Amino acid sequence: MVLSKKHLEFLKKHEVCRLATASKDAIPHVTPVIYALDGENVIIAVDYGTKKLANLRENQNVSLVVDEFRPNKAVMIQGRCEIYEKGKEYLRLLQILFDTFAFYRNNPWGEGESPILKIVAQKAGIPAEKVPFASRAIGNLGSASCGVGLCTALDRTESATMIDRRPVFFLAAVGPGMLWGGTYLD
Repeated sequence: MVLSKKHLEFLKKHEVCRLATASKDAIPHVTPVIYALDGENVIIAVDYGTKKLANLRENQNVSLVVDEFRPNKAVMIQGRCEIYEKGKEYLRLLQILFDTFAFYRNNPWGEGESPILKIVAQKAGIPAEKVPFASRAIGNLGSASCGVGLCTALDRTESATMIDRRPVFFLAAVGPGMLWGGTYLD
């Protein structure tokens, strides 16, 4: 068993993850998706014609993260993806999705209409020592909270006395797919 009881409890409380795939040329692609659990396997429905599906047909290695802000917690999973388009296992996984999401129950589909991904975890977790200090203090420093990191850095600088002031550097970056990130160093 790769996922601990604590990991599974955390995953069961959420329904959105960020799924990272890569092409055969190792070009990364990250998208938010909803998921369900089948034991410790992560189940995701995808559409035909998407970049993530094209990547997975070339490279079955995946990573995903489920996280929350305040308190900052996350579970990262690395694994292999199995793609199902029809058959007994497809129908079983489809039922799990229907049981989990009202939207899917109210808008059902059948075999051959939407592939289902089964992600089999091979490694899980994010050690605390790998979470940057600023991220531990204020949470995910992705695009949605990049400004929070800048404001926190400025607040710490402004509240310090002249004797205690040190230079503060705020770092921000744009990556593939225009993903923003930021942190500060003091």
